[in-house]
Amino acid sequence: MLRNLYIKNIALVEQQNIDFEQGLNIITGETGAGKSVIMGSMKLLMGQRAEKSIIRSGEKKAELSAILSIPTNIQDEIHSILSDQEIEIEDEQEILLRRVISHGSSRNFINSTPVPLQILKKIGEKFIDIFSAGEQHSLADSAQQLSILDRFMGNKKEIIATKEAYLEWQALEKQLHEMSQQFPSKGELEILRYQQNEILEAKLNAEEESELYEKYSNAASGQERLELTQRLSLSLDNDDNSGTINSLRLTLQSAQDLARLDSNEASEFAERIESLLAELCDIHMDFENYSNKIVLDPQELQFLEDRMQTYNLIKRKYGTELEEVLNYLKEISDKINLADNFDSEYQKLEQEIETIKANYYKLAKKLSSSRASAAKKLAKDISLELQELEFLNSEFDIQIKENKASSKGIDLIEFRFSPNKGEPAKLLSDIASSGEISRVMLAVKSILAKVDSIPMLIFDEIDANIGGITASKVAHKLKKLGQNRQLFCVTHLPQVAAAGDNHFLVSKTELNERSISKIMPLSHAEKTQEIGRMLGGKSSGALVFDHAKELQSSFQN
Repeated sequence: MLRNLYIKNIALVEQQNIDFEQGLNIITGETGAGKSVIMGSMKLLMGQRAEKSIIRSGEKKAELSAILSIPTNIQDEIHSILSDQEIEIEDEQEILLRRVISHGSSRNFINSTPVPLQILKKIGEKFIDIFSAGEQHSLADSAQQLSILDRFMGNKKEIIATKEAYLEWQALEKQLHEMSQQFPSKGELEILRYQQNEILEAKLNAEEESELYEKYSNAASGQERLELTQRLSLSLDNDDNSGTINSLRLTLQSAQDLARLDSNEASEFAERIESLLAELCDIHMDFENYSNKIVLDPQELQFLEDRMQTYNLIKRKYGTELEEVLNYLKEISDKINLADNFDSEYQKLEQEIETIKANYYKLAKKLSSSRASAAKKLAKDISLELQELEFLNSEFDIQIKENKASSKGIDLIEFRFSPNKGEPAKLLSDIASSGEISRVMLAVKSILAKVDSIPMLIFDEIDANIGGITASKVAHKLKKLGQNRQLFCVTHLPQVAAAGDNHFLVSKTELNERSISKIMPLSHAEKTQEIGRMLGGKSSGALVFDHAKELQSSFQN
């Protein structure tokens, strides 16, 4: 249930924090006071898209939040949604929804975690069912009627199985169509075969390509590397003894002579020069070994050049990178394979489609049979509810006709209703009276409340165009619904207001030359005064006051 609703800068509401209780919550107020703000705020928190015009004039943003208690019967479903979104569950029995709406964007949160708007909507569908004034004729829509019947039936497995079979059937039909579209013409097939052969004959692979350029670089630079190595080797040592090593040997002899004359300090010079000479001799040997490894092979160089040209040619024609070329090869190979095996593959897919299609119709007919049984019971239950709403001689019937196959099955649902004895039942779309349609909707909601797990119902002026004894019957029906659900009802009828377990008054005042809406809970005495106002008299008048108290007492257990 909704425990708390916080509203800031929405329409005429500057800032409001409201606590709600279980049972029938009545919302009243003069026309234009701002009663629709509460309903609109709940819709926004349940995933409805926000119009920027709802932000209070002069403000940059609006904020909404709701604390919801999670009933046991939907706890697993709610926790599953939160878990899928990696939302931390701080309290298993409570959830916080919040929206911040600005002129440029809207941010949505569940338990302080940002979420997409569709997740709020998904949560909202589990928590709340809203019926607003002006939506009566949505009940006349066949798709809505099918949804109502399925909710009443409650056989989710059959509905899901039928949907899955239909989606599988349609996916295969799409695959068959794409197969026909992809079948190449004779001329295209010849080109594809030529391209396939050209790429295959090139024998390309990623490992060779990665090594090829390094090998070619080494082969192409062989002559230059050999010349440089030989030049370096000769600079160290050569036949005419003019190299660095020979010069260093002469230097070493002089240093050794010096060491004989000064064994204390000069001996270090000889040791250091001797170390340098040994290192240069090692370097000279390494140069010799390195030059001996360099193999000049013109044929190898030519082979590497040819392979590089092959890779570059293929990539120029079929892709800038080798991966693109190989992907293209797979693509055209699939097309060629399809052409070579088209008839058998096409026939195989057609047979598979026929099997899936037959399974779909088997499931759809079974679902249709279940709906037919449920429709009889639902029509009977709605008829009984309508009698309690002063349709004493009405007739309500549900017909199921064959429809085009869809994910919802093969059924077209028609709700037919005759409010008066002796008159033929008509489609709900042909019923002109909004008051009659409103009572049919209330009857439907009353039935669904018995089978649904949805814990909250909102009726926004469902009692429009209703009065007299009928108004009293509607009030008693709403009171009864509120025994097992949290109900919110915006009303102008004193009978309905008197039935409320909790009463909230919406009033409009002026502050600093600006209109502000306030939503306040009423005490028992204040509720009596408000009902008196709704009766059309002065709440201080004795007759009005007594009538208001009498209305209230008629709903006391």
